[in-house]
Amino acid sequence: MRSQLRLLAVVLPLVIIARYTLFDDAAEFQRFYAALRTYGAPVIIVTAAVLGTIMIATVTRKVYLGPQEQVIKACLWGSSAVLAATLAYTFAVVKLAGAP
Repeated sequence: MRSQLRLLAVVLPLVIIARYTLFDDAAEFQRFYAALRTYGAPVIIVTAAVLGTIMIATVTRKVYLGPQEQVIKACLWGSSAVLAATLAYTFAVVKLAGAP
């Protein structure tokens, strides 16, 4: 529960800052949100499935990919990089598209 509250404490201010500094108006922010659902949701679902599979295989020792701590750390860094690239791509799509 504490990790979800911590995540909310980080994400909520970022969303508010992004809304008022990165986007010109509310319509552009809504286009970003729609593009994020279109482009971001599939990436997040696939990434979660891959991470879940790797984590389960590592924890149950079905596959040895290295020490559990290193595998978990690599998965977290990899998923963070994929999420950052997805957000950057979605932001670029909205900013370069302009008004609909």
